[in-house]
Amino acid sequence: MKFTKEDFKKLKIVNTDLYLDWFNKYAEQFEVNTEDRVLCFLSNLLHESANFKFIKEILPKDKPDYIKRIGKYFGRGLLQVTWERNYKLFTDWCKLNFEGFDKDFVKNPELLETPQFAVLSAFWYWETNNLEKYADNKDFDNVCSLINRGRLIDKSNPNWEKLINGYEDRLKKYKTINNWLKSV
Repeated sequence: MKFTKEDFKKLKIVNTDLYLDWFNKYAEQFEVNTEDRVLCFLSNLLHESANFKFIKEILPKDKPDYIKRIGKYFGRGLLQVTWERNYKLFTDWCKLNFEGFDKDFVKNPELLETPQFAVLSAFWYWETNNLEKYADNKDFDNVCSLINRGRLIDKSNPNWEKLINGYEDRLKKYKTINNWLKSV
């Protein structure tokens, strides 16, 4: 499935010129090409980036301990890659998968704010966490939890939805994308 500028516009995605070509390239390469995968992937991207508006985490001023712990490795990219460990893992993955790759996201974390790497880092996270497996099983809730919390949810907890930051918004975006897909 290839998206057009008009598709992004209908989904209220901003900064289309920056991200559309990279999104289409990597969606094909990483096989985010079924309805279930597009629904799970894109709804989370739209939530994490406010429809591709923010590729840098808005740091909570009321949580100085968090800001101190993450240092310069705060959320960046369309899925908000956070923590030095993940910046290193992304660097290593790129070097392994792209011949001659010479970038270092630990030394230059701001590279994740560039369109190519903002998009590629989202697909990296999707692939390395096997999120397609959950999407293929129509397990939107665990896709959200793995993206937001880095772990599966325990549905025996009656408040599990509250553990996923922005779950209601993710679900709303999922429904919007689903309705759009049915119309194309």
